[in-house]
Amino acid sequence: MIYQASVGASSAYATDIIAVQRVFYNQTYPFIYQWMVVMSTQLIGFSIGGIARRFLVQPPSMIWPTNLVVCALFNTLHSTNYAGVGSRGGMSRERFFFLCFLASACWYFLPGYLFQALSYFSWVCWIVPENVVINELFGYQHGLGMSLITFDWAQIAYIGSPLATPWWAEANVAAGFVFFFWFLTPLLHYTNTWNGKYFPISSRGSFDNTGHPYEVSQIINDDSTFNQTAYEAYSPLYLSTTFALAYGLSFASITGTLTHAFLYFRKQIWTQSHRAMKEQPDIHARLMARYPQGKCYTSLYFLIADLILITVPEWWYATIFGE
Repeated sequence: MIYQASVGASSAYATDIIAVQRVFYNQTYPFIYQWMVVMSTQLIGFSIGGIARRFLVQPPSMIWPTNLVVCALFNTLHSTNYAGVGSRGGMSRERFFFLCFLASACWYFLPGYLFQALSYFSWVCWIVPENVVINELFGYQHGLGMSLITFDWAQIAYIGSPLATPWWAEANVAAGFVFFFWFLTPLLHYTNTWNGKYFPISSRGSFDNTGHPYEVSQIINDDSTFNQTAYEAYSPLYLSTTFALAYGLSFASITGTLTHAFLYFRKQIWTQSHRAMKEQPDIHARLMARYPQGKCYTSLYFLIADLILITVPEWWYATIFGE
């Protein structure tokens, strides 16, 4: 899992870089450049995943909450023990699972295809569709979504299923969202901080001083370098209030996460790191130990390692990361 998360994320980030260069900057580089960008970023996630495997995957005490849901489902479907009314007969587990799956598929057909307004149920905006402030506060696509009603599970579980996340984590995310985007964002927007009132309150785009989408091609030279004179002659770059706040929070969250982990969990991390070096493997780790480490085909390098029938030691991952 950690291989797929680290390598997959870095690979997607690399392809995004190439796409942005081509679409927004009209930069089309040779294949060798694109290959090096993709592989260099992919190897970062690949090597970190391999190094962290001993601490985040192998120890039996490292339990990932989302995996517990899958384990509970498989255990329920395959278990031969029935408790309570299960011993009296009735509907089988497989049949109950199939009916739930069929009902959920039929239901999703409504917000996903037939009546997509159920996904973005901005009912307040339907009452006063011409009111700009109401649409900014309660609208979904270009507003703050304060109506907070959806019948689409994909929207609810967009950043992760709430059924597999501890309640205190959900409460922390909800409290932070309400403060930053339902309190601070309107305060900054309607006081015209950062000139945000001239633009949509929520938008992922960038704008010039006339309110039109920012044309990056006007501020770069032929060799794709930044042109300060052209930038001053054209326009400063403006962002919507929500985008500007989210952009700043994305950087602050990295520092905040590291600081919080050090202040509140440094002893636990230190203890766990020592336990990981000598903790006895559980049954799952012993079963996985029978398979060569090169069997995982997450990337080309695993496949090469499998073809030449070798295992991948940790120093190999460290070497790749250093390069």
